[in-house]
Order: sequence, then structure tokens, then C-alpha cells
Amino acid sequence: MKKITRIWQLMLVALLISSVGFAQSYSVADVIAKQKKVEQLKMEKIHKVVGAMKNITPKKDRGKFKEGSLRGGVRSIALDALSYGTKGADCPAGSVWGLPLTGFTNAATSDVDPGYKVYQKVSGSYNVTDIHWWGIKFFHNGSNWAACSEDPVAFVVEVHDDNAGAPGAVVATFSATIAGVDSGETFAGEPIYEYTISLGATPYTINDGQWISIFGDPGNDPNCWFLWVNSGTAATFMQQEVVAQGTFTENPYSMAMC
Repeated sequence: MKKITRIWQLMLVALLISSVGFAQSYSVADVIAKQKKVEQLKMEKIHKVVGAMKNITPKKDRGKFKEGSLRGGVRSIALDALSYGTKGADCPAGSVWGLPLTGFTNAATSDVDPGYKVYQKVSGSYNVTDIHWWGIKFFHNGSNWAACSEDPVAFVVEVHDDNAGAPGAVVATFSATIAGVDSGETFAGEPIYEYTISLGATPYTINDGQWISIFGDPGNDPNCWFLWVNSGTAATFMQQEVVAQGTFTENPYSMAMC
């Protein structure tokens, strides 16, 4: 009887060892399977990310220039360096002089409502029948700039004599309400418009050293200002006047006009 009991004990121990070994073997297989599942999920996520990236247009190809954030107070808006305009728009065919919309970096407030006027000095003497320029419509609420919409826009164009390097007396004035033409360019994501004014059937002579000022008329929306966009094609200087004070500030860039 003792011998038989001993045999049953040995068989029971063997059975327990076999069961434990089977349980351990099953546990390892389960872990391996789970690891494989985790790796599979990781690869699926990677494939999704790569697929999404293939559909992203590189920033340099999204437009004719990279859109940037706005800097500056009420007097002007400046683009960040990486957002400068690079292609722009050329002067119309037959232009006798001009500063095309190329390499623009700033837009200067030139509107009666906020009280600023911008002037561009002319190099050379020309007989002209019309003037073209480029600008945007924005409003500064005292804290931030925001785009606005107004079309057509009432403009005043003045020709000034030079006064010791600054704009002097007005020698001619032209005014018109003008519908803007989308140039295809954007400034901080907003359209840049081209405006054209006719000076009459008889060509008007603009002399070397005179200044041209272009600004929004007081009849426009007081909460939507005209800002004249600059041209990066020539190292000339513009002047911006604080109208109420009659003071001028010179800035080292040209205004886009032809």
C-alpha cells in the first residue's frame, strides 16, 4: 500500500510539473503575440503619418510668398523676414517709370481717417496719362491689425514740389473712386489690390524730384484704411506725414507705383 501511495505521489508531482511548464509556455507565447500586435499598431500609425505628410504642400509652394505675422503700430505693417514678397507684379506695359510690386516687406498707412499720408519721390521727368499703385485694406483698433473690405475706394493723388528733401507745396490734385483689381499677390494672407487713376487725355508732366502722395479720402469707411504696399526694387526713400502735426518721417524703402 505504501509503495502504491508513493507511486501516486510521484505521478501527481509529475502532473503538476507538466501543468506548470504548460502554463509558463502559454504565458510566453501570449506575451510574444501581444508584442507583435503592439508593433503592428505602431507601424499602422507610422504609415498613416507618412501618408498624411505626402499630401502636405511644401510651404515654399503654397503661394507666391510665405505668409507671415503682422508687426508694427498704427503707422505701418511689417512682414516677418521669411514672409517677404518675392515674385510680385510688374508695371503695366508702356510704363515710363515705376517701382513694381516686387520684394515687398511693408505697408504704410496712407488714409485721412487715421491722419497719415505717404509720399514717394520721383526720379526723372515724365509725361504721364495715368498712375498705378498697389495697396491693402486693414484697420487698427488701437491694439491689433485686422483685414477689412471696402471696394471701390475713394482716393486723392497729389503732386508736390520738393522742399529741402521733403514734400512741399501741392502743384496738382487728382481724385477718383476706384475699384481695386486683385493682383494675385497677398500680404499676410490678404489680397493686394492694384489701383489706377487717369490724369486726363493730355499727358501731365511730373518733374524730377517732385513727390507723389496717394491716400484714402475721408469719404471712405473710417474703420477700413488704405495702406500703400512698398516695392523692394529700388533703394529710394518714402515720407510719411502725420497730417495733424505736419511732421514727416523718412523710411528706407520705396512705394510700389508706376
